[in-house]
Amino acid sequence: MNAQGSRWVESGFFQADAPIVKMLDAEASGRYDHYSEGFSHFSPKFGLQFKPTEKLTLRGTFQKASAFRALLKRAGPM
Repeated sequence: MNAQGSRWVESGFFQADAPIVKMLDAEASGRYDHYSEGFSHFSPKFGLQFKPTEKLTLRGTFQKASAFRALLKRAGPM
């Protein structure tokens, strides 16, 4: 069986960094994807960076992502 077709993805991304105090920075970013299959997904990411000394930096992040893009790559062309 031979099937032909096409699909597309429209994406947008943003990132913002903000110093809170001298030793603490915050970061927020996100990615929005809209798929030709009829659905959309937003993946946010938030992070903090704490630098109490010149030689020590602590970082923490939270991210929510979708595995759909990886599935599209694995499925191959339509």
